[in-house]
Amino acid sequence: MPSPAGQRETEVTGTELAIRGVSARALSVGLGIAALHNFWSLHSLYIIRGSWLNRTHFPMGVFVPFLILVLATPVLRRFVPRLAMSGSELLVALCAGLAGGMVPTFGLSTTWIGMLAIPHYLATPENQWGEYLLPHVPGWMVPSNAQGAMRWLFEAW
Repeated sequence: MPSPAGQRETEVTGTELAIRGVSARALSVGLGIAALHNFWSLHSLYIIRGSWLNRTHFPMGVFVPFLILVLATPVLRRFVPRLAMSGSELLVALCAGLAGGMVPTFGLSTTWIGMLAIPHYLATPENQWGEYLLPHVPGWMVPSNAQGAMRWLFEAW
């Protein structure tokens, strides 16, 4: 296919792509940071009942692994240069970690699941949600309240 008027077709090599920062290694490290952030934040919130690691301007669950990576880079560059990441790769890893940790920790697991369960949990004889609201909510849209599961979700902690 001919190129548009006057533009030359260029082929991008793997080395040039790595220099730009978007490499498989940078994305893999970013995915690892996101996975660690999600596990660490949810473990802190629900298991040990500690602070919210993602409620700061810069989430601690991303900052700590990224800081370790940044501090390890000069050491790696000196002793094992092929493992050292470039500045642009570090930036891609950071962005991937931030983007990957955003929804599961704050948006999905802490808000969305509770919103799905709330119609069953707050249904009382006074508001008559069991009679007027719940029959119109499709079964696939909300979790089942079999054996009082929604009450357990909110009160068993």
